Amino acid sequence: MRVRMKNLLPPALEKIALNALVWTVAALSVFSGGCAEKKLSLEYDPSPGNLVVEMRTGGGLPTPWVDGISEFRLYGDGRVIQRPGGDERKPMVEGKLSAGEVRALLERIRDTGFFDLKSEYADRSIMDGVTQRITVNLKEEKKEVRVYMKEVKEFAAAADVISGITLKDARDYVPARGYLLVRRSQPAPSDQPAPPELVALMSPAAELLTAAEAGKPVEITGEALVSIMKYESAQKYRGLVVKLEGGQLTVYPLYEPDVR
Repeated sequence: MRVRMKNLLPPALEKIALNALVWTVAALSVFSGGCAEKKLSLEYDPSPGNLVVEMRTGGGLPTPWVDGISEFRLYGDGRVIQRPGGDERKPMVEGKLSAGEVRALLERIRDTGFFDLKSEYADRSIMDGVTQRITVNLKEEKKEVRVYMKEVKEFAAAADVISGITLKDARDYVPARGYLLVRRSQPAPSDQPAPPELVALMSPAAELLTAAEAGKPVEITGEALVSIMKYESAQKYRGLVVKLEGGQLTVYPLYEPDVR
């Protein structure tokens, strides 16, 4: 026998209670769904000194021509410093992206799945490898991913997006200062000594010889560095040969010394 429960609420209150229940269920559904689908905010600090996106590579076997500068830097005001096409032989250039172009870059990085990656991937069975690093600094999140000798497709896709940026107003990047790493070298038939006008931009001979003995870089002006780099990048070999009375030196121009 079926027993029907008697409704204890008046019809008007029953309707109000039913509506309240419906709205409560709907609100919980929207809330839970909204949490699951919440998208990452791409808002960033637009101040000129804020580094929004950086990509750099470090490590590997020590070589005197390895530069410590990042391959790509994007600041809050849209200023970009990069190596054209990621070519380490080419001097750095700088230019500017509009706010819309910065937003588009961040969206493309997000769409690669970069923000879902772990902070580090490494194959420690490989010795003397290189570490690639991408950092994106947003208002709500700072994401840094380091990859050491592993294939991570999302990271590679993000790196391709960043390397693919082309600056419409690219010009020489002239830092406040540059550096020369100096090494003693043995004369060879293929040597092509640096032209006198470039040697004149370097430090005095005595300082170069001292730097070669100490193994420490010599500081020069940013303008001198750019002139030396442009010449060196067009040569077949890395470094510039400088012949002095005290011996022969090979000079490597650097934006930033590779500190390890």
